[in-house]
Amino acid sequence: MGDEWRLLIELDAEGELAAVAKELISELGPLIGLHQADEGLVAYSDTAAGSAGAERRLRDALERRALGHLESHVEHWDHEKQEWTSESNGSTDLTDEDEPSSDDDGDDSDLEETMPASSWTVTVSLPHHREARRLAEELKAEGWNVSSSFHTVEVTTRSHDDAQTLVTELELRAPGADPQVQAD
Repeated sequence: MGDEWRLLIELDAEGELAAVAKELISELGPLIGLHQADEGLVAYSDTAAGSAGAERRLRDALERRALGHLESHVEHWDHEKQEWTSESNGSTDLTDEDEPSSDDDGDDSDLEETMPASSWTVTVSLPHHREARRLAEELKAEGWNVSSSFHTVEVTTRSHDDAQTLVTELELRAPGADPQVQAD
């Protein structure tokens, strides 16, 4: 079905962000499908959660560069209307401490209620979008809490043991992919 979600990031043509746009694309492009479009940056994803993950990675990259305010919003492709529709009531300040919404088509809507305060995220980047999408679909079918964006698949687990089990499984499924575990 193709990419159905996109994160749009507005660039100030005269500001600091415009000067580092190519650097951000070079750093994050392969991970989240980030590229320049019109007067900003765009990252496509299969899910709203994938767009939220892309937004987190972009925010982290901007914080490392000590850049401040950045306007963004997530849109969803409406197949019936054949147009992009906004999923938020305005723009998001990527430097806010609030996490972006990870609601997609209901799969992760109760994430905060179902995940314990301490959870673990396993992240794996694959060379091709199709591979990442296939792996994400397989893991979702197995009951894992999955989000994906372009080449990257993120799985939130309830324990470190679950994360380590998943890493072992991913090393078998995607040799050379080097899954990473991070405490949330």
